[in-house]
Amino acid sequence: MSNRSGNPWETAFAALKVRIGEMAQYQGKLGESSTMLAQCLMLSDTLGMIAHRLYVYANLNLDEDNRVSKYQELGDRARMLYSDLGQASAFMEPEILTIP
Repeated sequence: MSNRSGNPWETAFAALKVRIGEMAQYQGKLGESSTMLAQCLMLSDTLGMIAHRLYVYANLNLDEDNRVSKYQELGDRARMLYSDLGQASAFMEPEILTIP
């Protein structure tokens, strides 16, 4: 895939990849206020929905024909991005559990 510009999937993928870094601003701060917690949860939900759409698109197309390497690659990239999102948000549950 040498030319990825102009492709809506690629645009969403690139935007999500950048936005995953936004999760770090909430680490260690979820117990500070209900607003902080709500903002973090909303961001997590938003990023998760985008990641899910990217994954579903790639895999539904792959299900049409497993021989199409383009969709194999998109599926692999979507799974890696899901993993990155999981790592970036891994602090949430343990931190929420410590809130009185």
